[in-house]
Amino acid sequence: NFTSLNSASWLSFIVIKPYGADHFINGLTVTDNTFKATGGNIDRVDKLDSSIATLDLTRTRNVNWSSNTFHQVDQWTASPAALQFTQSTAASTWVCDFSDWMPFGGEARNATSVVPVGPLRNGANVIQHVSAYSDPEQGSTGGEIHLIWPSSVSGKVNVTARMDNPF
Repeated sequence: NFTSLNSASWLSFIVIKPYGADHFINGLTVTDNTFKATGGNIDRVDKLDSSIATLDLTRTRNVNWSSNTFHQVDQWTASPAALQFTQSTAASTWVCDFSDWMPFGGEARNATSVVPVGPLRNGANVIQHVSAYSDPEQGSTGGEIHLIWPSSVSGKVNVTARMDNPF
């Protein structure tokens, strides 16, 4: 359990501070923890301190950051992270932004599942039976996964993404 009392909002419980080039995360498990701030919220529980060097987040492997609980933490983090996205107007590319959810500002490197919630519909409101492929590491920080559909559709999907290469 992690607890803070009357802390500044920028406090983070888990901080990685690299001291050289070419460092990356390989084999980190943060599961079944309680992160609790009392007397004020904190921004998030994880932080990358790049004041001396930074991590090569494109080489991250075997990160399991799940089943944690957050109390008075503004931005929860998880990898894998399961989020729901709604596309109101028909489009052939959907942008699924995981950038705030990946620990240490990692990229959304893999989509492990995409499951429609209800029917997908085209611009004429007709149900479409299509599936998408994922295009990960998109956006300015690499935190987006683009879903590419064979035709323009709207609807809702549950997407699970990881910040690492799990194998």
